[in-house]
Amino acid sequence: MIFKLASEELGDLSVLTGIRSLIKRNANMLTLARSYELLVILALFVIIILIRALDFPQPMGRDSSAFAYAGISLLKGKVPYKDFWDHKTPGIFFLDALVFLLFPDTPSSLHIFGVVYGLASAYAFYALGKQLWERRIAFLVAGLFAAFSSFPTLAQGGNLTESYALLPTILAYWFTLKFLKRREPRVRYLFASGLCAGLATSIKQTEIFSVAGVIVFLAATRLVCGRERRSRSSIMPIVAVILGFVMAWIPWLLYFGLNGALADFVSAAFAYNSLYVSRGFHIASLLLLMFKQSFVIAIRTSTIWILSLFAVFNFVLRPTARKQEMILVMLWLVFAAVGVSLGRAFYPHYYLQGLPPLSLLSGYAIERLIFFKPLIRIQGWVHLRAGFSLIILATLVASLVTQLVAWRDSIGYYLGIIPESMVGFAPYRTNYAVAEYIKAHTTQDDKILVWGAESTIYFLSQRESPTRYFYNYPLLTESYVTPEMKEEFLSDLSCDSPVYIVVVLSPTDACDSVASLNGFPEFSDFIAGNYALEKQVLNKCIFRRQY
Repeated sequence: MIFKLASEELGDLSVLTGIRSLIKRNANMLTLARSYELLVILALFVIIILIRALDFPQPMGRDSSAFAYAGISLLKGKVPYKDFWDHKTPGIFFLDALVFLLFPDTPSSLHIFGVVYGLASAYAFYALGKQLWERRIAFLVAGLFAAFSSFPTLAQGGNLTESYALLPTILAYWFTLKFLKRREPRVRYLFASGLCAGLATSIKQTEIFSVAGVIVFLAATRLVCGRERRSRSSIMPIVAVILGFVMAWIPWLLYFGLNGALADFVSAAFAYNSLYVSRGFHIASLLLLMFKQSFVIAIRTSTIWILSLFAVFNFVLRPTARKQEMILVMLWLVFAAVGVSLGRAFYPHYYLQGLPPLSLLSGYAIERLIFFKPLIRIQGWVHLRAGFSLIILATLVASLVTQLVAWRDSIGYYLGIIPESMVGFAPYRTNYAVAEYIKAHTTQDDKILVWGAESTIYFLSQRESPTRYFYNYPLLTESYVTPEMKEEFLSDLSCDSPVYIVVVLSPTDACDSVASLNGFPEFSDFIAGNYALEKQVLNKCIFRRQY
């Protein structure tokens, strides 16, 4: 009896000991997992800060300056499109307003925010990768994404819609994969996917194709399933995505409706862009430009292109167990390509839209070529894998070198080593000189007007425009501009005349600002009758008010 009681007591103690050791083991595993995640965040941060540091000394670009000016205007109580005109959707304006609410309104603040936002995008991409592979592969792919999305030749100084749209787009596909990988799929994940896609579209219009990729995938999945599985509930995933997308836009519509700017919003963000996309073009010239720019981008990002091509080729020959996920990623790439093409200018930062799916395809290739263990012994497999790894490493180094060369030329121009005549269509250095001159000869309450696309001058001089048309694109687009718009523009100048008017002489953009003065005689007469040329800085004439 005594022995029996003793054995039971010992049994209870062993159970307790086992439970304690299990709890301790799980706690250790949880600590290791958290440590690994922190190491991933730190590594991604190092990659991003080292590369984005190259952008810090670079001058502000036209588009990024326009968004910065819009953000400052928002903080002054102005309403987008009604009080300042731009043809982008409003998300980018509010992001910049948030930056300047927290930090000084300087280019450095935008660069710092770009690093933080880029880190969030890279970590979200790492989380997306973990839906497909083990953590090692997910980290390698996230590292590639973090590096290439930060490269100067793609990011182009940062603070652009394509960079900011990456995070919500990645989250949209993360929720979609979450839906696919659950044993009992929950529609709420697809609602969240549509919501994130809607947020992405509020930053960049062409991100609507991100939600289109998800919808087409879900529709195709429904069509190929057996007839017995088709039911009324099978259409619910598509409905959930659409509802989420619409829900993301309701606050914007309410905001503009309550501020009396709904018509202005639709006109600028959608009507103008539809004219921009549908303007006349020569198909051969467009295809030549597309091939030329795409080839240059492919060379600069050759690592992920080589890996992606291998992944697609391998999938066609031998579909993997992740067939659904692979099809979703390839659809994402196809629709991203459509978004890039609609811009029709094929600027390098447009290609950021295709970077996430290309990076994911690279992950499939890495898994297959580096981490794949064949079931049977293949002669020379180790050497083949080592050789391929060296080739990928060499292309990565080559890509980095091309970025450093581009950065060297940009900094050389900014420091005055490379002359203005060797720069393409965007001589930014003169914008800084003009802004400093205006800042020194005006007060903070004085207004200025730049007849051209150089919004950088407003931002750097910290001076406002007297009219919502702070750059001249809408007034030069014949199929968009109306007599009322020109009349409003002239009325604004008469009621609140700017101290300085800066006229850009050379046709440095899609719109020739000089030639347009001949087509707008009322404005030309206004300058001639009220202003005199005070200074010329290279291609920019600075006229001062004479009364």
